[in-house]
Amino acid sequence: MRRYNKICAICGKSFVSLGNTCKYCSQTCSKIAARRRYNPKPKLCPTCGKEIDDRRQKWCLNCLLDDYEQTHSPISYHRLQNRGYDIESIIEELKNRK
Repeated sequence: MRRYNKICAICGKSFVSLGNTCKYCSQTCSKIAARRRYNPKPKLCPTCGKEIDDRRQKWCLNCLLDDYEQTHSPISYHRLQNRGYDIESIIEELKNRK
């Protein structure tokens, strides 16, 4: 049976594995990795740094509205449409912000 020299992806310790797919040296490191997968870091808006609740979105609503108000960018408009806004609701939202 072939043995593989590996380095643990969590603690960095060297270990010998019987399989090529092993990533962790122990059950403890495996559990730590599982917790990290299910509790990822919060996603932040790249423009303002505000935490975004919906992990599928990249920018917060305020930054998208600001960008659309300043540049009338079709990309911002499309992203707002994906969130359920049409042109009337975008204009209304911009008026309510002032």
